[in-house]
Amino acid sequence: MRVRRHPGHQTLSLYVDDELTEGRRTHVVEHLEGCLKCQREVDFMLEAQRGLREIAKPRPPRDLLEHILERRNAGERIILPTAWASPRRLRPAIPAVAGFALAVLAAAVGVLILGSGEATAGASGMAFSPSNLARSEEIEIEYTTVGVLAAEPKLILRGRYLTADDHIQFGEGGTYFSTELWPKDGGTFRGRVGLPGSVVYAQFAVEDSEGEYVDHNGYRSWDLLAEYEDGRPKFEALWQRSRVYESRDPQEAYESIKQLTELYPDRVEAWSARYGYEKNVVASTLSETLERTHRAKFDEFFQRAVLGTLSASELGELVNYARRLNERSAQEVWTGLLNRLHPTDPIAVRERVEELNRTLESEPRALLIEFEREWEKVGPVQPILLQYAYNAAVRAHDASAIRRWSERLVSVRPARTGRMATDLARMPSLRAFAADLIRRELDRLERVSELERPVYLSVTEYRLENRRQRHDLLATLGRMLIEDGQAEAGIDTLLLAAETGWHPELFMELASLIGSRGDPETALRFHALAAIDPLARAVDLESAPGDIVRVTDALSWAEALEAAREEQQDRINATQVIRSPVDNVALRRPGGAVVPLDDLVGEAGTIAFLWSRWAQQAASMAKELGKYRDRLLAQGITILAITRDPDPEPALQDWRELGVDLPVYVDPRGEATTALQSFWIPDLLVLDADKRVRFDPVDLDEAVRAVLTLSPDS
Repeated sequence: MRVRRHPGHQTLSLYVDDELTEGRRTHVVEHLEGCLKCQREVDFMLEAQRGLREIAKPRPPRDLLEHILERRNAGERIILPTAWASPRRLRPAIPAVAGFALAVLAAAVGVLILGSGEATAGASGMAFSPSNLARSEEIEIEYTTVGVLAAEPKLILRGRYLTADDHIQFGEGGTYFSTELWPKDGGTFRGRVGLPGSVVYAQFAVEDSEGEYVDHNGYRSWDLLAEYEDGRPKFEALWQRSRVYESRDPQEAYESIKQLTELYPDRVEAWSARYGYEKNVVASTLSETLERTHRAKFDEFFQRAVLGTLSASELGELVNYARRLNERSAQEVWTGLLNRLHPTDPIAVRERVEELNRTLESEPRALLIEFEREWEKVGPVQPILLQYAYNAAVRAHDASAIRRWSERLVSVRPARTGRMATDLARMPSLRAFAADLIRRELDRLERVSELERPVYLSVTEYRLENRRQRHDLLATLGRMLIEDGQAEAGIDTLLLAAETGWHPELFMELASLIGSRGDPETALRFHALAAIDPLARAVDLESAPGDIVRVTDALSWAEALEAAREEQQDRINATQVIRSPVDNVALRRPGGAVVPLDDLVGEAGTIAFLWSRWAQQAASMAKELGKYRDRLLAQGITILAITRDPDPEPALQDWRELGVDLPVYVDPRGEATTALQSFWIPDLLVLDADKRVRFDPVDLDEAVRAVLTLSPDS
């Protein structure tokens, strides 16, 4: 079975610009002769080029930079040009060309307008009327931009809202919505959205009609909080905001928690959460003064609890506070009271589940009985119950219980489906059940609504995440089918898994399987893909592998390698997420010297590793990155480690103790993180010579492969 592949967008762009090698150009020409889809894409590119040549390219005023710096020094953070013609006046007659042309215009002025490290926030703004969520009336939205979106005939406002009762898990939850924004004056769009009166927190982003250009305000969206009449954000509003950010940017979440303790000093939830952040996230070691402050606050809440003046949520957080302060006796006392007064509270459930797991861990069948009783009383209010119960079912080898708790767990955590199915596939009696789990999750991913797309992701980025999930599930399912004797169905499923991304191990697996069923040409293709993988062990590329030397003359080994290199480039380019250049963003060296981030970006490509000492996996990722150091440096590739820690000295000490011989820089105010649009810590990003983020890989191997495609010496 030979799967027909279209040339990637990058390949077609190089073809239009006449920058392909003769061999690759011949392949593209042959493909275009029989592919209407790609012909149309090439026609569009040629038309866009003609449109660009006809557009006058305005130059910004000579005093613009001086003007911007003067206003920034005066404390202004959102600076919009007022002296030039609106970008909308430059809109050509062909709508498709307009966005393309405006992107070029935006790039031309980007160094001046977008170079502050506020790549999105500094170029656009959003205003709300009313300015809070205190009333359940319609909210008027006014959005202003000078970026690519300014020339669109209409925009889409996307958002998510939360009530006080919405449960946030791993940053997800709440209700998504969207509405249209219509243009008014140069770069200004307006619209309305109605939200229920119970909403306490909402976040917004703006995108074009196709969902490809997303303005997410520096990956933080625009926030709208419910307030009291005196202008104070409601406790529930700040609390939900902290929950939204806790999994993706704990430092941003910490800012909301700090504000809570300042505005609501009598709420134990805020102080308990603040201690957790200060102990594990933002502080290197908790100072004696800080420790005393928290213990004094705990004693204060302890006395209030004795008097019976705490609500259910406050009593639950008092248990958390005692746990974090290692006050074991107090934790037991308040856990007992919480269980008596509020037995369905999530914290009460967690404490009971953990206590049951400690006392009955060696008796999994008895433990399952107790967990089933908990489920009947509370359902999935505490996810830890699902995980502990599933683990107990596996230890008990109870197939019925495994099925039951697996179903419950994946209904709450669908991302666990693939890993769980892989584990269950090792149990002969559960293989069919595991395969069914995967098929149902594949079906869900196929039908997933675009409305559920996180507001900070474009349609392309969202679909890329979806494809990555589908790959893992398909690969697991294909191997299960082969092991069950369904070779043809298994190979076809693995072929589907192999058609996205770059997976050398799977390529080799397919080469062997397909070769054994009498399709040497396709086997040769996958052998070649695996052979040219930049991270593969050194192989002899001069001769074809021994098990396919009888390949037909239709495709020689040398031609297969050439085609594989082109396919690799197309596959890796398909994962691109090109962002604005990073300019005028200040980092600090360990000694304190200031250095511009854009001065550190290399000509052959750069891997930026954003980390923090509190982030899980940061240390292991740093060590893995260090293993690639010599090879990457030999290719002229730059590696930058950037710490987000506001207290950098302990972070730098941790880095030294890791023994990783890589340069490290400090970004205490998060300017580089915002400019790079980094959304997770730790994070890996690949930048090109133009100082743009080109790839946002999910792991280090993907990052290394991506950056090697940018290196002219690779």
